[in-house]
Parts: sequence; structure tokens; C-alpha cells
Amino acid sequence: SLFLFFAYFVFFYLFIFIFFIFFFFLMIRRPPRSTLSSSSAASDVYKRQVMVVSDIEDIFLPLPDDMLVSLQESKAVVTQLLQDLPDMYSTTQVAESCLGSALEAAYQLMQHIGGKMSVFQSTLPGVGLGKLKSRESPQAIGTDAECKLLSCQEESYRKLGALCSRAQICVDMFIAASTFADVGTLGFLSKITGGSLYYYPGFQANRDGIKFCHELLRCLSRETGFEAVMRIRMSKGFKVSAYYGNFLNRSSDLLALPNCDADKAYGVQISMEENVTPAADAYMQIALLYTTSGGERRIRVHTIRIPTTPQVADLFASVDNDAMVCLMSKIAADKVVQQSARGLGDGREFFENRTVETYRVYRSLFPPDQKSADRLLFPKTLGNLAVESMALMKSSAFRPGTSTSLDMKANLLVQIGSMPVRQSASFAYPRMYALHMLGEGAGDKNQAGQVAMPAPIRLSAELMPPEGLYLIENGLQIIMYVGKICPPMLIQAVFGINTLDGMDGNNLMLPLLPESSMSQKVHNIVNSIRGVSNTYANVTIVKEGEKESADFLALLIEDKEQQVKSLSYPEYMCHLHRHSQAPGNQR
Repeated sequence: SLFLFFAYFVFFYLFIFIFFIFFFFLMIRRPPRSTLSSSSAASDVYKRQVMVVSDIEDIFLPLPDDMLVSLQESKAVVTQLLQDLPDMYSTTQVAESCLGSALEAAYQLMQHIGGKMSVFQSTLPGVGLGKLKSRESPQAIGTDAECKLLSCQEESYRKLGALCSRAQICVDMFIAASTFADVGTLGFLSKITGGSLYYYPGFQANRDGIKFCHELLRCLSRETGFEAVMRIRMSKGFKVSAYYGNFLNRSSDLLALPNCDADKAYGVQISMEENVTPAADAYMQIALLYTTSGGERRIRVHTIRIPTTPQVADLFASVDNDAMVCLMSKIAADKVVQQSARGLGDGREFFENRTVETYRVYRSLFPPDQKSADRLLFPKTLGNLAVESMALMKSSAFRPGTSTSLDMKANLLVQIGSMPVRQSASFAYPRMYALHMLGEGAGDKNQAGQVAMPAPIRLSAELMPPEGLYLIENGLQIIMYVGKICPPMLIQAVFGINTLDGMDGNNLMLPLLPESSMSQKVHNIVNSIRGVSNTYANVTIVKEGEKESADFLALLIEDKEQQVKSLSYPEYMCHLHRHSQAPGNQR
């Protein structure tokens, strides 16, 4: 009996010990839930976990050494997490966002390794670190206070952006908000870390879902250089005086680029050194040091030889109009967000003054007998400078008034900072095509898969009869404009229905009709436009006379606009001609 008692005693305590060990193991695998959460997805050891950091003012990592996993090893768990996300918080009543606290947690998680941080936000951050207040003020539009509304308002985001750049972390921001989200502040993180900003105002899944998916896929899958630094050197007699774009300038000649990809461009302003006679050729060397996605450290060096000339006329003969306008737009976008700026008026004034000064210098090269008062002189290489500078002043990024929201203006200023030359050319002067009168072969593909684009028409309502169907694009958006008396046969060929009467343009989609050659041509043109841009442009359909057609009409920059008191193209040319005849340094 004593032996049995001893056996029962040992068995009882052994059972208690095993129970507590098992309970403790469950506690490790099932941490409590809360609002600010972090997920771990190590597929071979743990299942998906949600861990709590209840203090959103003092962030720390619950598992500092076990939060990052290999996607290849944990793909199944990550995929399951993405599938479960829509249902995880579907019943929550909490509408506030603690984005700043989440960003701080992500920074702590990534600071030792760097990489790409993708942020998805749908509302103004109102609690926790970096909480923001709504500052949308129509009364400030057009005043000196306007620049403050377009730039970063919270110092913590500036500090976090600098820390991310130093830790080689790039922030890609996806903002889908129906109300004011302060893109000027949130977008600053993308700007200073060399990331991308994607803005979807009034996001609707049926309208913006495909655009979001394409842009997210492009953002994650494009060839990217990590931990990059760029240095530009000039030969004797020249120096780099300024850099423009989305990056952090660590020193006078070193650009910090946590991520570098082919979708972004940077502007460089070169000036001549004083009291130095340049050689017959100038040399520019650009060196980019980066790490590939496979972990290889590489350096790419471009050395360019540029002939010099003492003749200003030769300089005008070799200038690239699109590159010059692209650089001008980056300089203007940088000017309007400076603390000393007086709002978007500084950008508009810069475009006008630079164009006037260019024409004035070119005019000074001619003898007096060729400079008649009624003759406007401009170089052939800069034939589009006047119309494109006027178009940029009227664009949504720089135009006065409240027709464009503050968030959209802030978004466009960030986009301009990284725009390549080709996309910038479309943004400066949008391309409009008359779909109802496509030329022979226009819209067809050749054997190489290239689309024959139709000839663009001028941006003026005077050239648009009401029976037409038009397509306009500016590198960021595509708008289809249906005239009031557009023929039913054309509507049937493009939309597959006989009439658009009584239908809201916002609810219209552009279908692909296999049996309609016209439909296929229109889709070929649209896809060709999308193929040269780093964004996926939605096709917005508007009908003549609808309120929504205002966005289309605003792109007709050659017409006079009464609401913002802008000049028509002929009036602007007369204005430039008059001021280009004045002596220099008077404007």
C-alpha cells in the first residue's frame, strides 16, 4: 500500500508539471490581441500570431528577433494571412488610425537590415505618435500660407524620414482616402526616402481596384537597387549646383537612395565656375553604387562627353525641349514647398520668368534690323516651351483656386519630383486624340506589337465638334469625352450600347468588344499610353454637359479660363513677346 501511495503521489505531481508546461506553451503560441499589432509568420515553427503593444506612445517590439521571415519559406502562411485580413477586423467599430506608431514599429523592425516598407492608409492619423490635425483651409489658397499646407506639418515625420533614409529603408505610400488625409505630410516619407506615392481619392473598388493591383504589383516586382548612393562629378570649369527629385541629399555631391528603380528620374543643375575657362569638351561622370535583390554589391558608372561652345546660338541649337521642361517642373515643384515660398504663385512665376528670359536672350542674338516689334523670335528647338510653360501654370499641380484639392496638389508635386522626361512631356502638354476620325492604320498593331498612334490635336474646345469622341492623357490619367451628338454607331462600336443617355459617366466602363475593330483600336491606344508610364491610368468617361467634364475641360490649356483669370494661348504669346523685348533683369 505504501508503494501504491508513492506511485500515485509521483503520478499526480508529474501530471501537474506536464499541465503547466503545456499551458505555458499555449501562452507563447497565443499572445493576446489588441489594436496596434504585429504579425509573425515563421511557417516551420509558429502559426500566425497577433501580439499586443498597448502603449501607442512608447513603441517596442514584442519579439525583436523573430518578426521578419523568409517569404519563400513562409509563403503559405503569408498567403493565408492576406486572405484572412479582410475578415480579421470586419466587425471593429474603431475608426481612428495610429499610423505614426505603426511606422515607428516598422522602423524598429527594419532598421538593422533596410529594404522596402509598403504603407496602406485610408484616413488621417488621429491618435498615437505623429497624430495629425485636419488643416484643409480654402481661405489659405492663393496666400503665403498655401505652401505650408502642401508641405510636411509634423516634425516627427521629418525625423522618421531621415532615420529611414539613413537605415536604407524606402517607404512606398498607398493612400486611399475619401476625406482629407494630409498627403503633404504622409507623402514626405516617400519623397525623402526615394519611394513611390500612390494616391486614390475617393477609392472605389470597382473603379480603382484594377489600378491599385497593377501599381502594387509594379511597385513590388520591378527591378530595384537597394542601399544606393549616387555621386555626380564634373570636369574642370563646371560644377553641380543643385539636385532635384525624391531623395535625401547627404552632402553637396552625394544622393542617398534607399531604393533606386527605372521609374524615377532626378534633375541636376550644372553651372560654370567663375574665372575658369572651360576646355573644348566637358565631362560628366555619374556613379551609382547599389545592391541587387540577389545581394550583389555593384557599381554602375556613366561617363558623358559634352562639347562646349562660346556661342550662345550653338547652345540654343542643341537644347532638348522636353528635358528642359522636365527640369523646370522639378525646380518649380521644389520651390513651392520651401518654407520661404509664397504658395503656388512662386511656381507659376518661375515658369513665366524662365520662358521670358530664354526668349529675351535668344532675341538679343539678332541684329537690330531683324528685331521688329511685331516679330516674336524663338529658337526652333524650344518651339513648345511657351505652350508647355503655360500648360504647367494651368495644370492641377500649380493652378490657382480650389478646383483641385490640397491632397491632390501635394500628390502631384511629389509625382513631378520623380517623373521621367517622357512622362513629364505628357504632363506638361497633354495629348488629345480624336477617336471619331482615326487615320488609316491608327490604333492597329504591327508585327512587333507596336501600336500606330493617331496624330494628336491641339488642346482647344474650338477644334472639338459636338459629334466627336475624344481621348486625352497627361501621363497620370486618361479621360474619354463623349460629345452631345456623338453618333449612335460610334457609341455602339466603342461601348456596345446604342446610347449613353440617362447613364452616369462615373458608372461607365470601357469594354473590350471582340467583334468590334473600333473597340480593339481604342484599347490598343489606351494600352500603349499605359505602357510608357510608371502608373496605371484609369479611363474616366465623361459626357459633354456633365459636371464631371470640368476635369477634361481644364486640360484644354489653349483656351481662356475665366474662373482662374488665365490667358488663352494667343494672349500668352503676346504677353511673352511684349516682355521678351524689355531689357534683362527687369522682371
